[in-house]
Amino acid sequence: MNKKLSTKAYASAMIFILILGLVSLGGLYYFLNFYSPSSKTNSSVENGPVTKEPTSLTLDLTSPDDEVLSFSQDLEISGKTSPGSEILISSTDNDMVISSKPDGAFTGDFNLSEGTNQIKIVVFDKNGDQKEIDRTIYYSKEKL
Repeated sequence: MNKKLSTKAYASAMIFILILGLVSLGGLYYFLNFYSPSSKTNSSVENGPVTKEPTSLTLDLTSPDDEVLSFSQDLEISGKTSPGSEILISSTDNDMVISSKPDGAFTGDFNLSEGTNQIKIVVFDKNGDQKEIDRTIYYSKEKL
């Protein structure tokens, strides 16, 4: 048991152990990546990246037009936006929140103050994005 290994025998043993370890690791890698049951399921890399169609937030008002004189205190505000969006309608004296219908349409009656009404219509989507339109509406109780 007191035999000494020569340098050549020691180096050969180390190279043999290194090669045996690399072959074992290569075989394990090959097995896990090509014969593993989990590799038979759909991979997101094989199917491409997971993306969704880009959506843009829209706000189209059908009523009212800008710079309108109204003789009625209740002003109908209507238009179309993204489905399920929240619409904030505000002026210096009044605020109102309405939701758009599944087709994106919305309608609401907004209470005007006498004189000039600066109305801001802002739509918010589920991601927190917003788009706004400003309207100036003049309200008079007396018909001219």
